[in-house]
Amino acid sequence: MLDPKTRHYYLSFLMAFLLPVYKEGVVFTAVFMGLNWLTLGKKAFDLKSIFQNPSLLVLVLFYAWHVVGLLWSSNLEFGLFDLEIKLTFLLLPIVFTAFGRFKIKRFERILKSYLLGCSTAILIGFLNSIWAYYNGESPYLDFYNDKISPLLHISYFAMYLNLGLVICLYLIVRGENSFYSWRNVGLITLSFVFALATFLSTSKNGFLALIFLLLIIATYAIVRYRKWLLGVSVVLVVWIIASSLLKDINSGNSSFHGFDQVSKVLNEDEVSKKSGESTAVRVLIWKSAWELIKDSPIIGVGTGDVKDELKATYKQNGFEEPFKKNYNAHNQFFQTFVALGGVGLLLLLSVFAFPVFLSFSRNNYLYLMFAIIVAVSCVTESILEVQAGVIFFSFFTCLFSPILTASSNRKLNFLESKP
Repeated sequence: MLDPKTRHYYLSFLMAFLLPVYKEGVVFTAVFMGLNWLTLGKKAFDLKSIFQNPSLLVLVLFYAWHVVGLLWSSNLEFGLFDLEIKLTFLLLPIVFTAFGRFKIKRFERILKSYLLGCSTAILIGFLNSIWAYYNGESPYLDFYNDKISPLLHISYFAMYLNLGLVICLYLIVRGENSFYSWRNVGLITLSFVFALATFLSTSKNGFLALIFLLLIIATYAIVRYRKWLLGVSVVLVVWIIASSLLKDINSGNSSFHGFDQVSKVLNEDEVSKKSGESTAVRVLIWKSAWELIKDSPIIGVGTGDVKDELKATYKQNGFEEPFKKNYNAHNQFFQTFVALGGVGLLLLLSVFAFPVFLSFSRNNYLYLMFAIIVAVSCVTESILEVQAGVIFFSFFTCLFSPILTASSNRKLNFLESKP
């Protein structure tokens, strides 16, 4: 019979694979993680280690402030539902802390499982597009948007793949002493597949995050004289920009991946209240969110009332599309600010600040890249309001953060040292 720590490893391995593939399976896996944690007995409730890990502690405090936010909420039903969605912010840090960090081989196997999950999700997307075409659901072979991402919203799909690309580069560095190997060829090829699928998702946010990440990696490669990494980064940038231009030329427009809509919105003083275009709708939503923030800047409107207050403001301002579809703030920073005030926003910023600080201080850039990917995604989506974002963030925060607090963290240094 497997011991609890081994079971925890296998459950983590399974969750990493299921995250991009099967949302319901991820929830069940999290439940089993909790049950397995309880088998530790008294050790399960020894929480001292959490206080020694700031990145996990602040995540628990962020959840705790959501609980406190119920005190000034009228809609307790939605508040409790929100706490249920965010429960892994509390559960996973406690569980992972109890079991301690993974050995390097197990850690990297979990990362490879995640890459397999991302690859499976892309394959399902391609098969879905082909199936839609041959069954007459699409007039042409369409690999864009939700056709390539039938399992996840395109923003989350792109976010997952961006992390997958970074993991590919990490594994190349961590792998064999020789760069020229079939293993590395496979990982580089996979990184190109992830970049292409991110482009095909048509997620503007995911596209920008990808370019930003590659520019950071290219800059680092120049500083550290890693010619292969610079070459891969540059070719990836050319690859996705060329793909975008080719797509727009073939479609008979010059929108460059739809960013013309962004420029139109930014150059206009007023956006139509009836607009249904995604970028314009976000402008309307953010205006409403800011009005609520000004009314309650310290503690917010409450965990349970944020949805109702936003909808009421949409109606008051005559914003038809946001009101009809009952949109959240479509920006995690605004969403948290509205619901939990400045206190909640500071906790959210701390959730990202600790990984950045610890990554720079201990030269572990894998965790840094993860934090950047999620933070950028939070600008145009309320990433931490839905299961696909909450479990993704809490799982990888728990997976990466023990590395930073371990005495042997330099063995896991990204883009610098080798085993």
